[in-house]
Amino acid sequence: MTVVLYPGSFDPVHNGHLEIVEIAARLFDEVVVAAMRNPQKGEPLFSLTERKAMLVIPSASSRSFIASKLIREIARFGGDVASMVPEPVAKRLRDKYGTP
Repeated sequence: MTVVLYPGSFDPVHNGHLEIVEIAARLFDEVVVAAMRNPQKGEPLFSLTERKAMLVIPSASSRSFIASKLIREIARFGGDVASMVPEPVAKRLRDKYGTP
């Protein structure tokens, strides 16, 4: 049995992250996704509990170049990130930033 670890801050998880999980799931017997705090990235937007709740069943994506930091910035300024993150994550970003 081959197990692979995929660590990351996932703050927030985006479609690029999910694509990596999906590919890894095809290549390995088990994929362990470890949400953690990266002190080099400053304070996280979402708590560890919130980030773990946002890790959803992976779906195919062609957006592996997306960075969580950029998604947070777009959402913070009221931009639409619905095409870059799963809908439950988009809702949490809207709730967190108080945007429609």
